[in-house]
Amino acid sequence: MSQQRVLMVILVLNGAIPTILRKTLEKDCVRLYQHHFGKHHKLFPIWVEVPRSQAFLAAEPSNATTVSIGVEDDLPNDIRHAFMSEFCKLWMTHTGCNKNEFMLTAMDFQAQRDLLALTQTRIRPSRRLLATLQMVGRLAKSKIFSRHFSASINL
Repeated sequence: MSQQRVLMVILVLNGAIPTILRKTLEKDCVRLYQHHFGKHHKLFPIWVEVPRSQAFLAAEPSNATTVSIGVEDDLPNDIRHAFMSEFCKLWMTHTGCNKNEFMLTAMDFQAQRDLLALTQTRIRPSRRLLATLQMVGRLAKSKIFSRHFSASINL
């Protein structure tokens, strides 16, 4: 069976999770994902940094993290929920956050692809190629200097 890349997008407050903890989270998330869905999946984590002044929850500054990860289309809810429950426990254990500071979405691969395509539509067609190249450049730079893919939400 060929390897399937799985996108994992992490929206995190700027500086809230140190690099060493990010590497541990990535490694343990890969292990958990492969345990549930098979070793042929390769997680591709992208950390999106949110400036502290741009994150609010219940009308107050927030330190909440959101993770969105793809799963097989039409995955039965009992399997999806078992994975999500373990994922949340893993994340909260590693970071020390509580249940009100973490949200996980495990969306169908097709829904995730549709959402990513939709985000492209917010960029003028004449600028899409340049914007994509800039984003890829920033991701590559972050991987070289911080050893993980990271970008600011304010591209």
